[in-house]
Amino acid sequence: MAALRATLAAAREDIVGRYRAGTSMNTLAAEFGMGPTLLADFFDQWGEPRRDKAAAARIQRATSQRQT
Repeated sequence: MAALRATLAAAREDIVGRYRAGTSMNTLAAEFGMGPTLLADFFDQWGEPRRDKAAAARIQRATSQRQT
């Protein structure tokens, strides 16, 4: 667990930035070899708000509109 904490601490800015840009919690967790619940716990420790499904859908729509 200490190694995971160190890895996440080093990548925190990237993780949070990607999450804010629309990458799902599930995707990020899988990339770091953990479950989304554990990553959500880290977000809570970092004081990073988590989005609900409606907010996630808005981000996905905005992202897909920019790509077209």
